[in-house]
Amino acid sequence: MRRLPRRIGSGTGFTLIELLVVIAVIGILAGLLLPALSQAKARAWRAACQSNERQLQAAIQMYAGEHEEQLPPRSYRGGAVWVERLRPYYQDPGVLRCPVDRGRLAVGYLLNGFTDYFLEHRFHGDWDAFFGAYKSGGFPGMKLTAIPDPSGTILLGERRPEARGDPYMDIWPPEYGSDHLLAVAHGKHHVGSERNGGSNYGFADGSVRYLRYGEAFHPLNLWAVTPAFRQAPPLVP
Repeated sequence: MRRLPRRIGSGTGFTLIELLVVIAVIGILAGLLLPALSQAKARAWRAACQSNERQLQAAIQMYAGEHEEQLPPRSYRGGAVWVERLRPYYQDPGVLRCPVDRGRLAVGYLLNGFTDYFLEHRFHGDWDAFFGAYKSGGFPGMKLTAIPDPSGTILLGERRPEARGDPYMDIWPPEYGSDHLLAVAHGKHHVGSERNGGSNYGFADGSVRYLRYGEAFHPLNLWAVTPAFRQAPPLVP
């Protein structure tokens, strides 16, 4: 009896078409899983940053409790910015950085400088007098009790990785140079576009909350305490 020729690819092996189907299925599954993995990673980093902010918030509250409810004074003599003054209360310098920054920033957070409060209450709107004091030594610590809406006023925010300068959030008028609003990370935690994300903020009541891109400035400027600045929020870059 004549034997039939043996089929190529028979037995336990895979045909070329079967291999292509498997590769296609793997590609589809990878395409479905990668966004989910990216979102999970972003949520983990966001939670880590929130944990850091909570520790810094606790440090601020402890400092204020020992200094007549005042925040660290705005003084540049001897480099005594808030980071140094709060060090005994947070101790671990790792809390100053968010994992998203990946070592690009020594300090990944901005403390509210309350520019509008000092401008209005100490210098009656005179920017020249304000900057004279600013350049000659700074200001005393802002009192937490002077903040009208603690639960709606930002005390601490996340910083853009490329930000330079001191770790404060200030609002300068255009004629005085750079606007520190550009140093704020409005959407540090995102997958895809930054405008589809948001950032963590510590509030004057001690809470830490996540706000979507732009919500810290619209419809109200949550960094401000005086009506003129609070009701006229600057544009988000």
